[in-house]
Amino acid sequence: MDPLDTPRALQAFLFAGAITWEALAAGLFWWAVAAYRGRPLSQERAVLCACTVNLALWATFQVLDEVFMAYQPEGVHRAIFLSQLVTLLVLRLPPEANRS
Repeated sequence: MDPLDTPRALQAFLFAGAITWEALAAGLFWWAVAAYRGRPLSQERAVLCACTVNLALWATFQVLDEVFMAYQPEGVHRAIFLSQLVTLLVLRLPPEANRS
């Protein structure tokens, strides 16, 4: 963010927000683990909630990469986003589709 002369206070705020968001996503994933009762994962609301929060985080990182012209990290953020999205899609498949 330095090449755009972004104030340090804004950088600190955004960094704290990212850490908080990541902590929230981690907490939701732990909640999903604790709430799991052996049902098919497509029926687990906690998993969907945790994945949605995490996907939103990585999508936001990609947008901010464009805003602040940080193109090297963008590829990593995109790869993580797509991996998370594929994981969510596989988890949401009906149980019959997961068996084949």
